[in-house]
Amino acid sequence: MWDIWSGAVSHLLEQYVPKVTINTTSDSPWIDGEARHAINRKRTAWRRVKRLMTEAWCSSVPFMSPEQCLHKALRQNDRNAVREILNEAKVNINGLYYGMTPLMVAVSKGYTEAALTLLDKGADSAIRDVDGSSVFEQAVLKNQVQVVKRLVKRNIFLNEKLKNGHTALTYSAQKKHSALTEVLVDGDVIQA
Repeated sequence: MWDIWSGAVSHLLEQYVPKVTINTTSDSPWIDGEARHAINRKRTAWRRVKRLMTEAWCSSVPFMSPEQCLHKALRQNDRNAVREILNEAKVNINGLYYGMTPLMVAVSKGYTEAALTLLDKGADSAIRDVDGSSVFEQAVLKNQVQVVKRLVKRNIFLNEKLKNGHTALTYSAQKKHSALTEVLVDGDVIQA
């Protein structure tokens, strides 16, 4: 009995109810062009504020330490803020934040100028991150010749095994990083 009735209703619906295709959009229907424009202006303003953050901004935020400000400036590659923080604030340049020192952040991000500045300011290159990687290892893996050159002058142990099992020299030779290989060979001769 149910099958007969449901079949009849389905037949009547198909015959007399018009089918309409509804266009779907990714935007919510209550957001019109004006609202979308306002949202984009807000996002643009927020991006601009984030880009202009400096040490002065960090000091005005009560919950951020100078070490956190330094890490934030390094992650954003804000050279002016890094210089201001290092010159003005009493900051521990070897302070760990999320398991990394500022020098580790600079090297891992490939910011050679910031890494050299931190080394000049006395950053400790012997500290390892939570994974056990050294600054020297990160600099070799990122092919940062100037940083490795500065670390060699600090008498870093060049024959230290990297996480991949190779020494820095064999790794750089395999990857055909000729400038880095040259620095490592010269450094090995100096240390011998």
